[in-house]
Amino acid sequence: MCSCQRCVDPVSNATVNGRTFFNANPMYRLARLFAIVTLLTLDSSIVVSAMPKPGGSPIVIIGIEAEIEGLSKVLVDKHSVVVNRRTLTAGLLSHSHVVLATCGVGKVNAAATAQLVISRFAPKAVIFTGTAGSLSPDLNQGDVVIAKLTAQYDLGELQAGLFTPWATQDPITQHDNPFYLPANPRLLQSAYSASCHVSLTKMPVPNAAEPRIVAATVVTGDTFIADSSRASQISHQLGAAAAEMEGGAVSEVCWESRIPCIIIRCVTDSANGTAPLDYQRFLGPASKNTSAFVEQMVAEIEQASRQDAVVSSPRIRSWSISFELPFGSDSEYSRVFPDVLSMPYNDQATVGTIILRRIVTASLVGSHVRHSLLLFGPGWYPGADVHFTAVLQVRATAEQAAAIARSIAFLAEQTEVLMSTVQDKGAFLAVDITGNSESGFCDQRKVSEFWDDLQRHAPDLTEGFQPANNSGKGGIRIIDLAKTWTAPDLSRFSKIIRKAAVSANMNLSIHYKHVSVCDYCNPWSMEPQGEGYLARLPSPLRSRMQTTDRLQVTALISSTIHPSAKLTETRMQPVKRPTRAFRRRIVW
Repeated sequence: MCSCQRCVDPVSNATVNGRTFFNANPMYRLARLFAIVTLLTLDSSIVVSAMPKPGGSPIVIIGIEAEIEGLSKVLVDKHSVVVNRRTLTAGLLSHSHVVLATCGVGKVNAAATAQLVISRFAPKAVIFTGTAGSLSPDLNQGDVVIAKLTAQYDLGELQAGLFTPWATQDPITQHDNPFYLPANPRLLQSAYSASCHVSLTKMPVPNAAEPRIVAATVVTGDTFIADSSRASQISHQLGAAAAEMEGGAVSEVCWESRIPCIIIRCVTDSANGTAPLDYQRFLGPASKNTSAFVEQMVAEIEQASRQDAVVSSPRIRSWSISFELPFGSDSEYSRVFPDVLSMPYNDQATVGTIILRRIVTASLVGSHVRHSLLLFGPGWYPGADVHFTAVLQVRATAEQAAAIARSIAFLAEQTEVLMSTVQDKGAFLAVDITGNSESGFCDQRKVSEFWDDLQRHAPDLTEGFQPANNSGKGGIRIIDLAKTWTAPDLSRFSKIIRKAAVSANMNLSIHYKHVSVCDYCNPWSMEPQGEGYLARLPSPLRSRMQTTDRLQVTALISSTIHPSAKLTETRMQPVKRPTRAFRRRIVW
């Protein structure tokens, strides 16, 4: 072992020709380098560590500050820090842990922010949201666009005046990524589910159209397009419906990091000469629509996670699968009966017994359920009067019941099918209001009177209800899907329910229960011909369907079906003879 001063004292320096040099010992240089790097990164490390990590992997929402400030306002228990000049805000949105991340304009800013939050939080999902310019005459200002596919329109080769778009490359494998990067399928389904529940705001212009929610291709480039000829060129070349400046870059980063991602945009302008002024004018209302949509979508993501846990249970339970007569507003059934909600109740009941019975029997084919009971009775959803509806009760595993619910959603062309089961550890609270045989729960007039009274005195209770059959007695079940009920609310609800029952001359009992809920959405406006939905059907039903064309679906239900499953049917209200005028229409 060397005993010179330099080795004994590794901190000492060397002097040559009167000049002092730092110690050349390799270990010393390595330690010094580590110290310098530590000092250089200490400031940002302190800032990042100050950011509390939410419980579990959060959902990260990225956007330009002006376009996501509406979400920041509704965050609960929020805490913000600035990292690399980007504001990160953690909090609760729709009871879910989220992180809002602001970014600058353009692909580089968006990609840098996406990589920062992915490295820091390892999120379970990334949502980029904001505004876009329309490239399609079918899109209006205020419409929300779910990006099924994203691409970059300005990445490629320009030769002899001809521009050829390129796909990006995986930096590890050097293989081309898909030119059109798809939205994560599960996030896409959550977006579709959100479209069934969210309310959008009209743009502040005369005769503004009702905002729609569409699924389409969205393209990204580092140019704010305000030229109708360029917009038309991009639309024609890439089949895109909207253009923006960040989403494709975020999709690229998430694709290579294997992080689920989806882009949500709201149209502010038509990418023409007035686009700069239109963007400023409609930025506020459009951002309000995307904020409302993303907030609902976050709730749907969490609901999907809960449903996965529920469906994974192999235990056989009693499930109530509820579905309404109005169907989807774009369904073929609604085209046959466009005035279904304004029909007399008995005529609604006739439609239900013709269509819903066939739908249910077809959905039970190959399900192997042990018991089934079909209930017809009064139901209600926001924005409509009490109307004829149905509930299928089955003894089955959650997976079997979910397969039946999906089949009903597809065949009935409904926007939503809800299934629930009583469970001690259920995530939702419900109230079952049950009457005896003389209570009037089979009387549509009394149910309407009872429900109108509840709406006046307990609007936070009346989100909607479904028929219920408790120990052979008629009733209704109301579920707190928004999860807003508190203990004082329950006492207040009970008093209001009893008072409304007395006014309607109904004798009933009240029971609060915990339930597990699965919600299956069938957004026909997103998949107008049912594309993509057939693959999600159970195999026995899928094998019977040669096409998802909606006219043929309607024809299938209209034809005679010979089910292999036995079905017990009961009505909470006897279906009376329909009116003469209606009988002339029912021959279809």
